[in-house]
Amino acid sequence: MLRVTVETFGTALRLKVEGRLVGPWVPELEQSWRRSIRSPGVDLIVDLTDTEFVDLAGTYLLSLMYRSGIELRANSPYMKCVVAGITEKARADHAKPCPWCPPARGETVRRLLRDNAGGPGGPVIVPDGPEGR
Repeated sequence: MLRVTVETFGTALRLKVEGRLVGPWVPELEQSWRRSIRSPGVDLIVDLTDTEFVDLAGTYLLSLMYRSGIELRANSPYMKCVVAGITEKARADHAKPCPWCPPARGETVRRLLRDNAGGPGGPVIVPDGPEGR
């Protein structure tokens, strides 16, 4: 289950994501994001502090959001690792691979972004096979 709460703090708009960002719930966050980007001059923040798990589709959407200029915030070791993989700091920040980051995950996300470079207006793609489950 997923809950997305939209909160305004001055000139910032925060999308607070609670629960599991997986499969059928990914479009819920995408819709909230697309509605929020219609507000010019607003800084967008995705708060992942209460997010328990993100699948590949969710990671792909967060990657698109990050590339559009949104700030991603996390505090659990798992979510910090997901965010580090998205921001391409995973290799520099981790002296050794952590248990939450499969070695191929960051490369898979980069390949998806490269192969589906439609930008934020493009579709969220859930790949077939074990990685997409």
